[in-house]
Amino acid sequence: MEDYTRVHVTNQSAFFGVYDGHGGAHAAAFCAEALHVNLSHAISSMWLGMPLLDASDPDSVKRISQCIR
Repeated sequence: MEDYTRVHVTNQSAFFGVYDGHGGAHAAAFCAEALHVNLSHAISSMWLGMPLLDASDPDSVKRISQCIR
């Protein structure tokens, strides 16, 4: 089993991912390369023209949760 990690930090966000490889090394590698990109696009598309997210704001947390379902 091959494990992968991804850390992606910008001036406005941070993404930390750990992929255990139980779905196979290729699946873990694909998630490490693509998940943070796809999640960023999903969040961005839901927040066009809106203020920055605040992790302590329940509405922001709810909107983020909707992106990852």
